[in-house]
Amino acid sequence: MIFNDYAKTQSEKMEFLAKLSKGIVLDIGGSENPNRFLDETDSVEEVYLLDIKEPSKQLPRKYRYFIRFDLNKIIEGRLPFNDGFFDTVIMGDILEHLYHPIALLREVARILKYDGVMLVSIPTPKYYIEMIHNLLFSRPMRFPDHKILLTRSQMKYFIESHGFKIEKIIGYSFWIPLLKIGFVNTRRKLPEVLTWQQIYICRKRLKS
Repeated sequence: MIFNDYAKTQSEKMEFLAKLSKGIVLDIGGSENPNRFLDETDSVEEVYLLDIKEPSKQLPRKYRYFIRFDLNKIIEGRLPFNDGFFDTVIMGDILEHLYHPIALLREVARILKYDGVMLVSIPTPKYYIEMIHNLLFSRPMRFPDHKILLTRSQMKYFIESHGFKIEKIIGYSFWIPLLKIGFVNTRRKLPEVLTWQQIYICRKRLKS
């Protein structure tokens, strides 16, 4: 799909993630932009929201619970959920904002049911704009407030080492700032250099 408003891609991405969700869902970090498309997904029963901030707008109907939690303190403890509680965990553009993203992956593996689904989107440092910025200024873009960026190979290693099987990797968004035009993709594993967002569709394969 061709687009000329980058913000609209977020809605497109949330609709895509909602269609892959099922059962009891945990939306991590969705207070500012809860996924309204989860209401339209018949396989979703109810949604828990976990974030450091209170929701900034009225939550969709299936969002039943809000839990305040500082994800940057995940290294000090555990998420406030029992083992194997959720069918789906969504982390949309969250890991790059954390000091300890791997600790969060460990906890998601604990609270997700066997055969449950983990949906992750995260930018890649191999995107062409990111690499140009590194070449010109010898540092990452750090936008917006990124603590870390992980390549596909790094994400694959960390995801699989926590008991998940990656079913699909999607290179999602390409943007030409000067022309204010780009495209989104939800079908193919396009190269990292051409896709800012990477979507990982994963399934838990180790029993707790």
